[in-house]
Amino acid sequence: MLHKNQLYAVLAITLAPAIASFSLAYTNAEPPSPRLYFSAAAITQDGRGVIVPFRMYLVHGNGRILVNVAGTTFSDDVENSLRKARQNAERITKTSLKGVDIVLETAEEKQAVSGESAGTAFTMAIASLSTGRPLKQGAVVSAAIDEDGVLEEVDGVEEKILAAFAADKKIFVVSLKQNIRDQQALENLGVVIIRAQNVSQAAETLLS
Repeated sequence: MLHKNQLYAVLAITLAPAIASFSLAYTNAEPPSPRLYFSAAAITQDGRGVIVPFRMYLVHGNGRILVNVAGTTFSDDVENSLRKARQNAERITKTSLKGVDIVLETAEEKQAVSGESAGTAFTMAIASLSTGRPLKQGAVVSAAIDEDGVLEEVDGVEEKILAAFAADKKIFVVSLKQNIRDQQALENLGVVIIRAQNVSQAAETLLS
């Protein structure tokens, strides 16, 4: 079990310090959507897999992405990852998000977050909020996304799968192109590994 002061997650996501400013008004405002709690798979600095909790909700606005980063450090690729997540969520739900701001909050402190592998997880969270379709319990995804919604490979996927399984999340979605060492051994443990080419295919598994 990792203590908070030991957890320095290297997440597959992109969140820029430029968007890290968070208005107090958003903390106190009544959101037009419920707060969605979801998890993203990550790797600690010493190479262990972890499942990191997040909260996301929508507020009336003009299409911005706001991040409440209390005690968390983000790499400078975050803005682009969340922008792609919003774009792909609009594509698969056929819903415009121009009239709302997306608010993402970390549910853990003292993390160093970088990378793009949570791009698909963010896409599913946004799609869930904009449509009301719940995220499927017991399922995790670790895959980067490109501008066209194609899922891309990520690092440390075996450690992430084991961390998800330990957290009783037995369905793990990855890119169609993802290389997984000892996949058969992981499946023998009871892990269900599902490969998806794009976010639309991933949504078939990750959204109820």
